[in-house]
Amino acid sequence: MAVRDVPGHGTILVDRDGSTLYVSDEERGGFVRCVAECATVWPPLTIPPGEEPVAGEGVTGQLGTITRADGNVQVTYDGRPLYLYSLDTGPDIAKGDGLTEQAGDTTLTWHVATPGRAPAPSAAAG
Repeated sequence: MAVRDVPGHGTILVDRDGSTLYVSDEERGGFVRCVAECATVWPPLTIPPGEEPVAGEGVTGQLGTITRADGNVQVTYDGRPLYLYSLDTGPDIAKGDGLTEQAGDTTLTWHVATPGRAPAPSAAAG
């Protein structure tokens, strides 16, 4: 994981391929709400079991992992699960920023992950 300047979004977190990473306002502290169909539109950033996420230059928050219900190990940033957006077609694209979508009975609001993004309000984590 690294940081990258993306026009219109400033400094954001990206995966090793330079793709934009996202967080949901409604997820924090390892709590995952994006499952099933949601995870096909918003694929979780995963790593093989037993590996640790690696922070590149400019990544100032705490990296961690959680194990999803499907057994995949998802990377977290300051306790917030990280995702990609399936409609982003490469580096410097962040089409998912600001989107609000329904995931089952939960509404999720997505933002580009940034080195300085504060954790979601505790009320949103429900």
